[in-house]
Amino acid sequence: MTNLQTIIDSMVFFTVSGFTFLACQYIEGRYRKFVLGKRFVSPEQLTIKNGKIAASPRLNKIALSLGRVAAPKNGKEFSKITEQLSLAGYREEGAVILFYGFKLGLGLMLASIAFAGVALTENVSSKTPLMLFIPFGVGYFLPDTVLKQRIKTRLGKIFQELPDTLDLLAVCLHAGLGLDYALFRVCNELKEIAPTLSQEFERYFLETKSGIERNTAFENLARRNGSEPLKSVVNVLLQSAKIGTDMAQALKNHTDTMRRERQQMAEEQGAKLATKLTLPLVVFILPALMLIILGPVIINFISLVNDGF
Repeated sequence: MTNLQTIIDSMVFFTVSGFTFLACQYIEGRYRKFVLGKRFVSPEQLTIKNGKIAASPRLNKIALSLGRVAAPKNGKEFSKITEQLSLAGYREEGAVILFYGFKLGLGLMLASIAFAGVALTENVSSKTPLMLFIPFGVGYFLPDTVLKQRIKTRLGKIFQELPDTLDLLAVCLHAGLGLDYALFRVCNELKEIAPTLSQEFERYFLETKSGIERNTAFENLARRNGSEPLKSVVNVLLQSAKIGTDMAQALKNHTDTMRRERQQMAEEQGAKLATKLTLPLVVFILPALMLIILGPVIINFISLVNDGF
């Protein structure tokens, strides 16, 4: 009996140990593939590839199907939304179709949730279509708001990254490097500090290597980002190259101007802070302060009235 119990215990031990070992091997293999994928593939290629979301192909397929229905047929409107997506950094093939697919899908999802709520509560009336239309409209136009916020955030990043980028570019030019090689060094050195501008410079190099002239590539760089500070930098570079002036000194002067503008914007935001704090002060702090000051007085007055003075 004892030998049989020992055999059973041994079999259970080796079975559990074996399954645990196989599970650890499987998890370690998946983790190693994930780490190698992150090292050799950029985050943009992991998430979006040829306009398709690789992480959720089924959701991507549904969005593409809905987007083909909802996408504008007017070429002018299609070009407008393409430009807005480009300003936000979404330049993959099929980005417009995906965008309209998510718009329609989100609207239908919110409308379905509202319909399920109405059906469960059995509160069907003449206002039911309106109750369904409002969630659909919110879901349909919410991506537009997110896109505008994304554009604003990206333009702010470019404005913040430009001074440091121009400083390093001026240093490279002072060291005797050519403009293209200086931009290449800046692109490699500032990938962590200025990722947005580094990606844009990489696109610039791809265009120049494909045979596009430098001036045209610079104009494309300024146009696809829509940033006025970046446009002014491109104009400085083009004018310096055309006239033959010292490009490094021109960049240094322009960088000083941008830093003064950024300082003035910070001072303006600080000056507006007192005005913005007025409403929270009146709504939240002033009632509590009045309660603390007048509370004991009111309590004493009520006590005196009850005691007949």
